[in-house]
Parts: sequence; structure tokens; C-alpha cells
Amino acid sequence: PGTMPNPDPTPEQCAAQATADPGPAYSRRLTRGEYDNTVADLLGDTTKPATSGTVFPPEELSLNFDNAPAALTVSPVLAQAYFDTAEALAKTALGASSPLLPCAASAGRSCAEQFVASFGAKAFRRPITPEESTRYLKVFDAGAQSDFQTGIRLAASAMLQSAPFLYRLEFGAGKAANNSYLKLSSYEMASRLSYLLWRSMPDDELTKAAAANQLETPAQIEAQARRMLSAPRLRGTVIDFHSQWLGLRKLSLLEKDKQIFPKFNANVASDMRVEIESFVGEVLLGATPNASQLFTANFSLLNQNLAAYYGLQAPGGSGFQRVSLDPKRSAGLLTLGGILAENAKSNQTSPVLRGKFVRTQLLCEPLNPPPAGVDTAVPDISATATTRERFEQHKTNPSCAGCHKFMDPIGLSFENFDAAGIWRDQDAGQPVDASGEVVSSDVSGPFNGAAELGQKLAQSAQVKACLVKNWYRYANGRTEADADACALVGLGKRFADSSYDVKELLVALTQSDAFLYRRDNAQGAAQ
Repeated sequence: PGTMPNPDPTPEQCAAQATADPGPAYSRRLTRGEYDNTVADLLGDTTKPATSGTVFPPEELSLNFDNAPAALTVSPVLAQAYFDTAEALAKTALGASSPLLPCAASAGRSCAEQFVASFGAKAFRRPITPEESTRYLKVFDAGAQSDFQTGIRLAASAMLQSAPFLYRLEFGAGKAANNSYLKLSSYEMASRLSYLLWRSMPDDELTKAAAANQLETPAQIEAQARRMLSAPRLRGTVIDFHSQWLGLRKLSLLEKDKQIFPKFNANVASDMRVEIESFVGEVLLGATPNASQLFTANFSLLNQNLAAYYGLQAPGGSGFQRVSLDPKRSAGLLTLGGILAENAKSNQTSPVLRGKFVRTQLLCEPLNPPPAGVDTAVPDISATATTRERFEQHKTNPSCAGCHKFMDPIGLSFENFDAAGIWRDQDAGQPVDASGEVVSSDVSGPFNGAAELGQKLAQSAQVKACLVKNWYRYANGRTEADADACALVGLGKRFADSSYDVKELLVALTQSDAFLYRRDNAQGAAQ
């Protein structure tokens, strides 16, 4: 822990590199969020069947993200959920006057043939094959023995349970020029773009471009990406990334000692998550986007309930409104209540958790688990000893000091905020000492308080590289490999050249080899 990253490859080394290995070629199952977005766009159903209840089990996380194909297996519980949900969606969406029917029911099987072709092309995100058409028409025929509507619902239900709907299947469209990897078909590229930028199926314009085979060149792909970045639904993707990167799903389960923090409750935790998501959207998708402001912005977005909880003046109007904060106390994400509360214990602050959050999430430095046999119990709360004094043992115990020197001096700088995210001036009856230090980083050195830490992190190239690395993982559903080193360097340069505009980083991602190509399974890739 605490070691500096390996040196980046030089421009000369990257210039000499051929097309980089795009990584394993997975069949990528839709996540619950992608499933909900897709059925909304396909069927007009906005009930969010995958995420609004407990029928769909949550995804396994890999490096904080829920979209790693290797982790997205299908359990018997999930298979049953797919069956039940497909039946319910088809029944709701395909009534007698459904806009999804391209013809009148009186046309009988002729209408069914048109429906299977049109609905199948939308559901599968590419034209349906003759073999598939025959298969689903057989399902229609079986149901039509009762009546036309039953046949249509059964055919649609079968398609909504099929692999081409539930998975993003990619087979490639021939070898790319001058390398041994495969290009994607325009339809496959349309899906890559839409699920990266919108977490849903392609829209009509993207589908038309695919049908015209106009997603062949990097320039064509970039043009579509820039069009898509102007759509409001991009906000959902940016928020989803940050929610996962920052671990915000923990907020819904967060509990605090009611005797010590009586104002904290589930409604406050829910509002804290909205605050973080609203802040991210404002900083990264506002008039002057710059990711550095994630750590320096002196404002937040609060509703009346959350403002009262923090002891701040309530904003005018309803909903979440922008509120200016004291620049001596605020440091963007670092000092938002939800981040502070989820990185604390139920009854006290935690310099370890808060320091670990900065070290692992923001600096991308994994930390080793405690040695076997080491006592990891949190020091007892004391009416006379401050948190800093109680955690002094981490410095004096040789078994602890080796790792805790990377976390505790950072985490102690947040001591002006209690375990429930509220500012405090005293701890155990003494003035808070919020001095801290970063070691083994490109911004090493002492500082005082979270606001100064935010300034350091905003200037850190290591933090920016960590953000790029996490977007790369999110975009490709896997961790980075040695072959990705030049891609990460190039993405980092484009990110910096754009004054850290996340939209430009997303455009750059669509131009990376990992996005443009796929392995040939004959070369040993996983499918």
C-alpha cells in the first residue's frame, strides 16, 4: 500500500504499439438498471420491474461496479424472474390496441409475421434472422389456437426471455485492418454506444445509422457519440457511474445509533444520496464542467429537510436547490454528508474508513488486509479522549503502523464532521484537531482540514488517472490489463486537454481499441 503507480509508457512506446488487445470477448448480460431502461424504451413500461422490488437479485460487484460480464451469472432465482417479468410485460404492453402491433389483428398470421419481424428487430437490437422468425412464429401458432392476442403475447414473452434480448451478443464483422482483432458490425457498435452512454437500447437515429452501415469508422462512431452526449439521459449514466464508484448503495442500509444521532433516519439517508447525485450532475454536466471541482466546489444541492438536518438555512422553493457553503468547511464530494456518514461507524467517526475511502477510491491504491491475529476492534468511545488520541495506538503498534500511516492521517482531517455527517467544532470536549498528511502520493505533504485536502486532490494527477481508470473499467466491464497502459495514458491526456470534461473523456473512450474492436474467439477469448 501507498506505493506510487508504475511509470506510464512513453509516447514513443505507445506510438510503436499496434492495436491493443481489446480484452476478453464476453457476452454481456443486461444489468438490472439496463433492463429497466430497455423495457421502458422498448415497451413504454416505466415500472422498473428489475430494480423497484426484490424479484431480481442484485448483481455481484467487481471493483465496485455491477456490469462486469464475468460476474453476471444467471441463478435459478433470476431465471424465474426473467420468465415471470416477461409474461407480465407482454400482457401489459400487447393489448388489442397496442402501438407495438404494426397491423390489425384481423390480418391473422400475416400480422404476426410483421410483428415478429418489427418487434424482434427492436428487442434484439438488430434484424431478426429467418431461423429466429420461424421459431417465434411457432410460439405464436401455439398461442393462437386460443386467440390472436394470446399468440402475440406468447411470442413477445419468448423474445423477452431470449439471449439476444437479455445479452449483448457480439460476433464481429471480419478482421480489422492490419491487426488480428475483429471489427464490430454497425448494429453491435450501436449497442455498445447506447449501453455505454445511455444504459439502454439504441434510439431510432442510431438504429438507422446501423442499418446504413454508418458505424464503421472511428469518425462515424464519434459523431454519434457527440450527438448522444447532448441528450438528457446522459445524466443517468454519469450518476450511475459515480453512485457505484462512490459506493452509494450502502446509504439505503445505513443506520446510526439513535441515542447519539437522533436526527439521522432513512429519509435523511435517502436525501443524502440525492444530494450527492445532484451535486455530481451539477459539477460535471453544468455550464463549466471540470472534474477537479468534485473536490473543491463550495456548494451543494439541498432540500429543506436536509438543510435543517445540517443546520443550514433552508433553500427557497421545493425540491433540491443550489446552496452556497462556507469555503473553509466544504470540499465538494469529500464533505457531503452521505460520503462522511457511510464512511463512519454507527456510533463514532472512523479515520480508518474515511482514509481508506480516499486511498482506494480516489487514489486507486489497494490496501492489504490486516495481518492475521491483529486486534481490529475500534477503540472505545471516551468522554475525555478525542478520536485522534484514541487512534494513537495505530502509530505506536508496529503491526498496525505500516498500513495505517496511509489512512489515518488522511481520515483524521475529517474530524470536524461527526459520524452522521454534521459539522462539529469539538470532540470529547476539546477543539477538533483536523490536521492531516498525505504520504506516498504525487500530492504528499501536510494539510489542515478537509477543505485543504480537497485542494490537494484537485491538483493530483494520480486522482485524475484514477478517475480515468474507473471509467475505463465501467465502460469495458473489466479491470485494466498491461495491454491497456497506452490507452489509459491517451485517455488521460485527452481528459486533461479538455480541462477534465467528463463528456470529452466519454468521447475518447469510444475511440479506444477496447471499444472499437473485439477478440476473435478462435484466439482463446471467453464467450
